[in-house]
Amino acid sequence: RPDEILAVGDHQNDLSMLDGGPARHCGCPADAYPEILTTVRAAGGKVADIPGPGGTLQVMRHYLGLA
Repeated sequence: RPDEILAVGDHQNDLSMLDGGPARHCGCPADAYPEILTTVRAAGGKVADIPGPGGTLQVMRHYLGLA
């Protein structure tokens, strides 16, 4: 179910999974493409404060309640 899925991405090919449809929980690292940042924010997702894999980890920790 969409409310049980976390989607994290940083590139334009990730747009369709980050709009809040397929996955209700979404996020991206700080250095994601501008379109990704906008899409994640519009879906109420988490935009990390740090870039790259560390940002992905920060998003995961946020949704697990470990942030």
